[in-house]
Amino acid sequence: MEITTFLTLPDQRQLAYAEYGDPQGYPVFYFHGSPSCRLEPLVLGNENIQRAGMRLIAPDRPGLGQSDFQPHRGFSDWVNDIECLANALNLDKFSVLGMSGGSGYVAVCVAKMPERLHSAVIVSGAWQMDLAEDLSPMSRIMFFFMKRVPILYQLWQSFLAQSLKGDPEKVLARFKNQLPPADYTALAQVGCMESIGCALEKCEKICNNRSGI
Repeated sequence: MEITTFLTLPDQRQLAYAEYGDPQGYPVFYFHGSPSCRLEPLVLGNENIQRAGMRLIAPDRPGLGQSDFQPHRGFSDWVNDIECLANALNLDKFSVLGMSGGSGYVAVCVAKMPERLHSAVIVSGAWQMDLAEDLSPMSRIMFFFMKRVPILYQLWQSFLAQSLKGDPEKVLARFKNQLPPADYTALAQVGCMESIGCALEKCEKICNNRSGI
């Protein structure tokens, strides 16, 4: 089960983070996708994380989940937040793992604080979001509303969250023709869809105040 904690940063912002796996395990900071939050590792399953011997630490980025919004932030600002969190947890060295939209945050940690990293891993890394021709139609719509009409974007996210709730087998069946076989097999594992539902239940309001990726 995830444990959510809040850290007060030097500028008085609150940084929310959740921990999974073995408290004495190998420390790995998990950077969630976009949009998402610190509850994303629930999909992996706490037992699997513990079995791997990892202490997975998943912070909410500013403006997402329960972390306070940070005006005019950039990728480099994330390094300061992670260093503060690592220092608070008494971690001199650690690894970083980024999923999809979290990939850029892995890259900037490698560039700005390589001396504190054991390793860095990017999974399904996202490309430049300003290259509209490379985005799917749904992604273009999402980013249009995120930037210009945030309230409609939040309503769309709520609708999406509701569509993924309900009977896990029925929800999974809708993905069968949309996902590669390996991805479908992973989602079909016992407890996976229930974990996704749990994450959605706990994180219905992904963006608090204003959106940030």
